[in-house]
Amino acid sequence: AGNYAADLLPNMLGKKKGFPIGLYLDAATQSLVEEFSTSNFVGIENGPRKYVTPASPSVLPSITNKSLMTIARDEGYEVE
Repeated sequence: AGNYAADLLPNMLGKKKGFPIGLYLDAATQSLVEEFSTSNFVGIENGPRKYVTPASPSVLPSITNKSLMTIARDEGYEVE
């Protein structure tokens, strides 16, 4: 289980401003989606049929990601 205490204050402030969940960007450049506070993030791009899980210590192994990898393979996507 993760430690979500660091998300309590930002989550509360975001909700007061009308945002239902928080979107976190990478710490190095603040230009890449790292995660959402309460849900998984999946991006779909037209082009190469490829399912990529970013190499990041912030991406936790999950049944959701494993399931999406299986579906992607079954649909003919390359899985990285």
